[in-house]
Amino acid sequence: MAFSVRRSPGLRTGLLLLPPMLWLGVAYLAALGALFITSLWGQNDFTGQIERVWTFDNYRQLWEVPVYRTIAFRTIGIAALVTVIDAVLAFPIALYMAKVASARVQRLLVIAVLMPLWASYLVNAYAWRGMFSEGGLIDSVGKPFGIQSPGYGLTATTITLAYLWLPYMILPIYAGLERVPGSLLEASGDLGAGSWTTLRRVVLPMAFPAVVAGSIFTFSLSLGDYIAVQIVGGAGQLIGTVVVCIDNEPAILDGMQTLLGGWGCRVLTAENLAQTQAALEQSGIEPDGLLVDYHLDGANGIGAISELRRRYGRDLPAILVTADRSAHVREEARAAGVHILHKPVKPASLRALITQWRVQRVAAE
Repeated sequence: MAFSVRRSPGLRTGLLLLPPMLWLGVAYLAALGALFITSLWGQNDFTGQIERVWTFDNYRQLWEVPVYRTIAFRTIGIAALVTVIDAVLAFPIALYMAKVASARVQRLLVIAVLMPLWASYLVNAYAWRGMFSEGGLIDSVGKPFGIQSPGYGLTATTITLAYLWLPYMILPIYAGLERVPGSLLEASGDLGAGSWTTLRRVVLPMAFPAVVAGSIFTFSLSLGDYIAVQIVGGAGQLIGTVVVCIDNEPAILDGMQTLLGGWGCRVLTAENLAQTQAALEQSGIEPDGLLVDYHLDGANGIGAISELRRRYGRDLPAILVTADRSAHVREEARAAGVHILHKPVKPASLRALITQWRVQRVAAE
């Protein structure tokens, strides 16, 4: 067996690649497959739980609902723009590293390119947030020249993503250019080609596969990134969303005030329907959604939701919070068109439902 392995380079290579390929297949491709399968399942409109019912509704909504379609196209556009910016910046840097710099300078430049990767992703993103903030580094440096920070938004998101993924563009291009024989460049010059002609007709065609590899890294990483968008992308989806919380437990109301307020929501709390109606009348605001406990003093949450819908519209979104998992509560909520979250409430599920309110409101507008 040992003799056959030594005599067979193909078998040796296959055995060498087997462990990483198994890891790639199990940990990466299997995870992508599971994610794709999950996208073909439905979601219970009332509990927010995943239901293993095969459907193409998620993809249909992505195309048919204008707000989802806009977000998808905008995400693809930003990822493409980041890829182009990184390619334009990375190519001259990689070319200098591979063909111009001395061996010592080349090593220093490789370290400089890798250095941002030594820091945490979040540290880098929050550093850019500080620079884009009002009175931040960009404002301080640019003030004498009349330059102001663009603030948070699409520009900040694009610049931050371009910075984060630039090393993933530089390194493949550098590796590709390093393999271009110097004799080809000399031959091109001996045949009368200028620097630009040599770059366009010799270097670029040979480096194109490396540019494609770097572009795949950069585009895919930008396409799937959502953390940087939350950090430098401006106001979050829930900023300004008016949520009315009704519960007869003051401690729970305080907790909801803290949780929802931390997400940027405007929270109005009350212990019963009468207090809610009085608070809404006094404030003069209209709620974007209701978060109501099922067991209230002298009433139940569904009744309170129905009363408020008579005043603020039948389509007012509402979530019923309850520890009661009985069938009659589910049927009552379903008949009233109310989502259910069971106690203890999971913040991720609550945020997902409130985000749906915002998306539906934007789509309606």
